[in-house]
Amino acid sequence: MLKRILSMALLATLMSYGSGLDLTKAQSQNDKSIAEVRSEVAKRSAGKKRVTVELQSGRKLRGHVEHVGSSSFALKNVRQV
Repeated sequence: MLKRILSMALLATLMSYGSGLDLTKAQSQNDKSIAEVRSEVAKRSAGKKRVTVELQSGRKLRGHVEHVGSSSFALKNVRQV
């Protein structure tokens, strides 16, 4: 009985460890994507050009980047495309 409990505990530990590796990989890819978006927003805000932003919902907005924060940015003169 003790062997069975220990083997189940070991199996559960190994399964949780394996799934943690996948989350780390997905998170690093997401971090790369966030960094790319931040650099693009910074470039676009410096030039004061009109930008088109596609939201995750599929809506597209067009306007000028007014403010860039650490985790957000604001558009002005916004129009829906």
